[in-house]
Order: sequence, then C-alpha cells, then structure tokens
Amino acid sequence: MEQKDINESVETLEPQTESSIGETQVAYTFKDFLKMIGKHWVALVLAALLGLAGGVVYGRYVQKPKYEASSSLYILNNEVSDKANDRITYAKNMARIASNYMTQTEVKEVACKLLTGDLEYKGKENSFEGAYTPYGKYAVFAKTNDNNEKVYDTTALGKCYKVTLEQFNTSDTSIFLHINTTTKNEELSIDVANAVVSATMMLTEDEESSPIAKELKGYIHCMAPANSATNTATKTYVLAIIGTLLGAILGAAYGILRVMLSTRVATKKELEIITGIKVIGMIPDYIEKDDSTQSTLEKDDAEHKVEKEGK
Repeated sequence: MEQKDINESVETLEPQTESSIGETQVAYTFKDFLKMIGKHWVALVLAALLGLAGGVVYGRYVQKPKYEASSSLYILNNEVSDKANDRITYAKNMARIASNYMTQTEVKEVACKLLTGDLEYKGKENSFEGAYTPYGKYAVFAKTNDNNEKVYDTTALGKCYKVTLEQFNTSDTSIFLHINTTTKNEELSIDVANAVVSATMMLTEDEESSPIAKELKGYIHCMAPANSATNTATKTYVLAIIGTLLGAILGAAYGILRVMLSTRVATKKELEIITGIKVIGMIPDYIEKDDSTQSTLEKDDAEHKVEKEGK
C-alpha cells in the first residue's frame, strides 16, 4: 500500500475525545429486576397474602349473588306466500315488534300484578304449564302513592330482565325471543321470566288490549319456561387467584421502585447506568489483618524478635 493511501485512511478516522473514552450503554436486565425484587421479598409475600385474603373476603362476604334465568317465546309466520324472503322479513319485523312490546309499561304492569298476586293467569292455547305466577309474595313490585292508591313499580321490574332475539339461520321463518332475567334471588329470577311471558300471552289473548298485542296474536307462541336459575357471580377461588396475582405484582413493583428510586449506589452496574461510563477498576475494601490469619513462620519470627529484645 502506498504512503498516500495510508495517510488518507488515517485522516478518515475521527479522533477519540476524552469525553468519549470509557462511555458505555448499560441497561437493566431481567436478572437485575429479579435481584431487586429479591431484596424486598418480604413485601412481595405480604402483598400476595393480602391480595389472597381480599379476594376470599370479597367473594364470600361482599359480593352479591347474581342469578340468571331464561324463558322463551317464538314468532312463527305461517302466512302463505310465493316468496320465502317475504315470509322471513315479515317474521323478523314481528319479532322486533314483540321484543319491543315486551319491554313496554303495559306488559310490565301486568307482570307486576301476577308477581304480587293481584292477577292470576292460568293460560290458554299457546301457553306452557307453569307460565303464570299467582304466588302473591313479591309485594316489592307494588306500592301506595300519595292518594293511597296501589301502583306498580314497573321501573324496578324493567331492570330485572331484557329480551333478546335469535334466529338459527337466515332461512328460518320462526324467530326466538329469550327473556333473560338477572336478580339477587334465585326464585325471583325464575318467576320474573315466567311472569313476563305470561303477561305477554295474556295481553295477546285479551280483546281489550292494545292494537300491537292484538297484531301479535297467532304469531307469538310459548316455547320453554324458566325452571332454574344459575348463579353467575365470580367464584371465590377465582377472586382469590386474581387477588394473589395482583398483590404479587404490586409487591414486585414496590421492590423495583424502592431500589431504582434509592439515591444510594449499591452495585457497579448501577454506577455505570447512572454515569454512562464503564467502570474499569475498583478499590477493594481494606480488611484489617487478623492475627489468626498469620502463618506459622510469621508467628515464629515475631516470638523470636520478642525474645531477642528481652535479652
């Protein structure tokens, strides 16, 4: 290589400044975080135990049960039509009308009367056995107004249920309506679901009911009553597991923050991260020499020296 080429190669190299000497990029690793957590393992254990206890207490004594029940109706369009799409469209429209109607005050008021025992409906054609609820034990849905008249709390009843639609496939001319109830009492969830179905069927069979109810007559049919309710509240053991995990996470976070926010530099790596300069050497701690660590030869020399000075 000629001297000229060598000189050009040397000139392309940037001179290394004093500030860049020893600079390094150091970051915390997963192992470092584990060490931080290990320094405060007591906090981790205590937080996990507190989370476990909190989950158990909440699941057993604080959380309210949530019972869900369901009864079903269905809309069937038996109209004769050359076009299947027309029958399907009409069934869908009737189902939407029925689902909306079952949440109206007219239906809820009759359902309240059934639940309070002020009305009894034994069912006619299109009804299923057990749909009516003449128990008279849910006085909570009735109250007295300022004029000492009995009124029904349709608002409270409306909060207990909702109506959903279901069509198994796009070619079905029958669409199902599910009355899904959610309450804190198992028997109440069952009775509300059946009371709403009974009220709907009762109104469709009543000649003095609203035009909407009369329009639904012949198209709406009972399918399945609510016979049982399921408690869907979160299980206690699930809450205990969640509480333990959350507690452990908080305990670990506490340990990491405690170390990282500390103004004391405890390790070589922490010093490198703070300064950005690689440590190339350390002064060892001075350990005072112990006589017990002296060799036999050193002890003999010391004793000989003492004897010589004594003479």
